[in-house]
Amino acid sequence: MINSSKIERILFLLSVGVMFSLYFKENLNSLFLIAFSVVLIVQMLNRNQFPLQKEQLVISVPMIIYLLLAVVGSFVDNGSNLNYVVRLIPFAMTPLFIYYFSSIKIKLKLELVGSFIIGNLILLFVLDLLAIYDMVKNNSLFVELEGRNYYRFLYSRFTLDYFNHIYLGIYSMLSIVLLQQFKIFNKHIRLTFVLYLILHLIMLGSRAVVISALIGALVFLIYASFNRRKYLKYLVIFLSFLTISSTIVYAFRDTLLLNRYSQVFEWYNNWDIILERNYSVNNRIKLYIVGFSMFKDVSLYGINGSGSASSLIEEKYESHFQNKFNFNTNTYNTHNQYLNNFIDWGLLGLLITILLLTIAIKYSIENQLNWVTFFWLFFSIVLMMESVLIRHRGIVLFVVFFSFFLSLKKSDN
Repeated sequence: MINSSKIERILFLLSVGVMFSLYFKENLNSLFLIAFSVVLIVQMLNRNQFPLQKEQLVISVPMIIYLLLAVVGSFVDNGSNLNYVVRLIPFAMTPLFIYYFSSIKIKLKLELVGSFIIGNLILLFVLDLLAIYDMVKNNSLFVELEGRNYYRFLYSRFTLDYFNHIYLGIYSMLSIVLLQQFKIFNKHIRLTFVLYLILHLIMLGSRAVVISALIGALVFLIYASFNRRKYLKYLVIFLSFLTISSTIVYAFRDTLLLNRYSQVFEWYNNWDIILERNYSVNNRIKLYIVGFSMFKDVSLYGINGSGSASSLIEEKYESHFQNKFNFNTNTYNTHNQYLNNFIDWGLLGLLITILLLTIAIKYSIENQLNWVTFFWLFFSIVLMMESVLIRHRGIVLFVVFFSFFLSLKKSDN
């Protein structure tokens, strides 16, 4: 028999590695995932048992089905993206993660949470230093891209090709949620970290993340106000904040910092401008027009492939919309996870995605994990504007924290 306590220590170090390496290159994170899985299986064999409870197995089933749909899709369409199917393999690790997170004490859970948060803060701080160095070196606050000036701290001018700004925005929002839910630092340190993360959410310039945070907060506060009156004051404060911030965006709508959000005011006066322009947000709406028209095609209600959504949208545009509006884009990424999964896997793909999010939200509500409930609402809305679960960073984040949050109990709050 192998010394069980040694295996447990190795497992914990590997689990910290999984959390911390979410900020490294994907291949390094994959190595930690593989090592963690192998050692955990060795521990189970050493104990001669697979001690998952029935409820944990039931929760894992929809995650396994999600992966199976991708596998079936790869056989249905020979042109499927096999790399995409391979990236979804972590969904099969859900039972392992749920078992492990459920078996460790709350102290170790908090240390895991802390490693994720610290990794986030370190990455942002390093990016800050690089941006400041680059700014001083070039003696300019701005960078020029395709003939336009951008603040050096905004968008991909800040994260470069290392870390997509949308994923870093989601990670930062999750860090805020973890800080507030578990209060693992004292009040003043926690407030400092939260403000630092909020500042970077703004600087990263991801409209999807910011909009999802605002709508998610509004939905949660409305729901909470119906259950407990004390949340009414928070709802009033939030609505006041929303009004003031919208006023500020409108007043400074022509500035480089806020013009990414102020375009909505232009649409109000001239809705046709959406189809005339080829900015990122205009192209996003054109994608939705083409993509959602595919719900009318009954032949797509079955499994059609895996990783085929982009090519099918391109075909749809060229056959039905090319004469209606110009669509100048380098990618036909759906930018909508629900739409992406419907086009790939039909109604089953759409329903299993909704089911997974429903399970996560329902569980957090039942266990009074308010900040976690807000995160899942936020995440569900982000998926309406970004296909988060087609890249390694989004897939692993979802699998790990879906498992982690479902291992929590009301007493862990």
